[in-house]
Amino acid sequence: WQRRNTRFMSCNCSCSSTLDTPTPLSLALATTLTVVVLVVVATLIASRRAWLSHHQARQQDFKSGRVLLHETDQPPTEVLKAATCKYHIFMSHTWKTGQDQVAVIKRQLVQLLPSPRIFLDVDDLEEFGDLEAHIKETGVMLLFLSRGYFLSRACLMEARLALTLEKPLILVHEADVKHGGAELDVIRAECPAALEADIFDD
Repeated sequence: WQRRNTRFMSCNCSCSSTLDTPTPLSLALATTLTVVVLVVVATLIASRRAWLSHHQARQQDFKSGRVLLHETDQPPTEVLKAATCKYHIFMSHTWKTGQDQVAVIKRQLVQLLPSPRIFLDVDDLEEFGDLEAHIKETGVMLLFLSRGYFLSRACLMEARLALTLEKPLILVHEADVKHGGAELDVIRAECPAALEADIFDD
């Protein structure tokens, strides 16, 4: 038993000795694996740096107030220039509960977009009778839905004409009661039945 055990131990030691001795093949394999790992790590680091650089650039764009198109990652300068309409946006609102808010919206859009043409009555309207012409010359209608919007004769005229001309609509809801807002259901209830589905459901 002792002799067999000695042989086993001897064999075990011999095997260990063989494994511990690197061969040219194992050295080449280890070198190749090392190179591969280094290349992968370097690629990951480079990708991470590129992502961080892009992310930081986007953060800077956000902080500087720039709006970028998702498809091109560039400001919509050419899109706005290519628009044949006189105004990109017509801001429809009731003076009683929405005048201050739309002025702020226009100011923000001017900061965020490159040279937008935005119609706001206090800035651009000279005669009430010109409203129809201005709406016809507009690309998109923004309806600022504050309390009493649909009770205003002028607002109803603007909304009806926008629907007749099939202008794209942007609905902005003022929910803050302290600033002339109301629940959307309340504002919707003020809307004439003939306009409700086209404005709220389409």
